[in-house]
Amino acid sequence: LGQVHQPQSVAIMLSSQSNVCIGAATCGGLIGGGQEWKGAIQSNSAGSSIDADALEESIIALALRLPEGANAMPFYSQPHGLPELPDGAWANFARATPETTPHMLMLAAAPSKSAFPIEPWLHRMDVALPWANKVGGIVAGDERLFVGGNEYDGGVAGIAFTGVTMDSVVCQGTEAVGPAFTITSTSGSEITSLNDMDVHSALGEYFEQAARSSREHGDKADDGDDASSGVLMAGISVPALPTASTTVVSSAHAAQGTTDFVVRQLVGYLPLESRLAIGAAPELLQSPGARFQLQRFSAPAARAELRRRALEYSAQHGAVSGGMHVSCVGRGENLYGSAGVESEILREAFGAEVPFSGFFANGEFGRVGWRTFAHTFTSSLAIFR
Repeated sequence: LGQVHQPQSVAIMLSSQSNVCIGAATCGGLIGGGQEWKGAIQSNSAGSSIDADALEESIIALALRLPEGANAMPFYSQPHGLPELPDGAWANFARATPETTPHMLMLAAAPSKSAFPIEPWLHRMDVALPWANKVGGIVAGDERLFVGGNEYDGGVAGIAFTGVTMDSVVCQGTEAVGPAFTITSTSGSEITSLNDMDVHSALGEYFEQAARSSREHGDKADDGDDASSGVLMAGISVPALPTASTTVVSSAHAAQGTTDFVVRQLVGYLPLESRLAIGAAPELLQSPGARFQLQRFSAPAARAELRRRALEYSAQHGAVSGGMHVSCVGRGENLYGSAGVESEILREAFGAEVPFSGFFANGEFGRVGWRTFAHTFTSSLAIFR
């Protein structure tokens, strides 16, 4: 991954030194060696823009030495297809069991002249490879991807690993607010009743509490150690995989039970009309037994959750080899007020000698329940052990 003006020359050089190499150009910032390099994306009330003069040229590489019998297969996929693999590879992957499934690291970008419907693409991958962990993200501010020394205009560049253990840890940076409700009626991406109650009857008190907190603290995700000053978001339940040998650590849970919740933005709330608009696909809201729970995103919650998840993983699995760390461009210094907060948490949990390299993304890939999502305001980890 490079914040450089001539990334292809870097890709050609690195691919000449390794058997398998993928890469991308980005303006969003890089993570590695316990440090973070700020990107050139400037945000204000009018939106985001790229300040080329602010680009701090830097390169991050994650080098992996595979154990005997393991394999790494590079691939490229166009936005509307599936990865282009050698003859027989898809047939072998399709026959894979939970124990033999490939796992994937992926770098994605929208082509320069078209959009990229990334979640439908991820869903196709989940259908084809239901047990595979798929971790990565959408690079920010650039569309150039590389497989070896070959440059592509958007799509997905990735590596499929077989014979290795790669676990997925997804931290969405939220804490639950109030109880979980069954979604009892919807209209498109809007929830119109919860537990057979109108939306305001179910959620009104929590929105009123959030409004009071906003007046006291301002609309900030961080206010010192006060997580109550965070931003309300929507949690939608996602069923778990029926069986798998891979480890998936998700972040938002119901107040009771073990159902995973994917966190999505609240788009609109019309209490008098009992309409709550969610930035989620309608089929997610309309799944049988789907549940909804308010979530609060804040810097204290994000920091505490990542530390808790990393320590739990370390206690359960012991020593790890390293991994990839993909964090939202809205996290890092933009969220915590200083750089390197999450990198330091990972160093404390896994050891300073364990390498984690990655980047700040415009959408972070990771599994919640049985589906791989493109998240927002999330840190997604691929951990090798």
